[in-house]
Amino acid sequence: MYGRLRVAAMVALLLLAAVGLPAVAVIVMTMGRPAAANGASTLLYEGMQGPYQLVVRIIPARPVVPQTHFSMQVFDAAAAAVADADADARPLRDTEAQVTVAASGPPGAAAVSPRPALNDASLAYFEVDVPFDAVGLWQLRVTVASEDGREVFEIPLEVETARAGIQWLWIGIALAAILLAGLWTWLKVSRSGRVESEAEAES
Repeated sequence: MYGRLRVAAMVALLLLAAVGLPAVAVIVMTMGRPAAANGASTLLYEGMQGPYQLVVRIIPARPVVPQTHFSMQVFDAAAAAVADADADARPLRDTEAQVTVAASGPPGAAAVSPRPALNDASLAYFEVDVPFDAVGLWQLRVTVASEDGREVFEIPLEVETARAGIQWLWIGIALAAILLAGLWTWLKVSRSGRVESEAEAES
């Protein structure tokens, strides 16, 4: 009898893990990338136009309402073409080029007037926060101007609703709850088995 109880406890623990762990995995997979000021950025656009090469990255991983952070690098296109995979290409700074960002959205959305992107946080990146007040197709316009000329990069964006971020703390709590429930079941069945064995021995 005790052996059957132990087997039943093991089966219950395995079923609990089989249900709980995939649930946690689904939560992890549906999470967006962390949207932190110093978090990992996602490459949005890379292209050359006129004398400039423009690289645009964003945080979070996709353009979202109500705001998305853009970081941009501007290179001299001729120098970037010569450099091996841009390894030696030096990004321009705000003393060499001025970068402004504007955006227009779907009907009813408030257009974003041109705003400067500056090298305040890092000399290698022009950075700016762009507010979006509606989901849908937006057109981002990045203007780069220097003594070499003025170019406007048109970048289409599909702006989405921000996903609710699930913190790793809650994932840890869910895993701990699964393990504790399994341990509790195992201890309860083991205790019942010992009591039953002692009763049979006394009789």
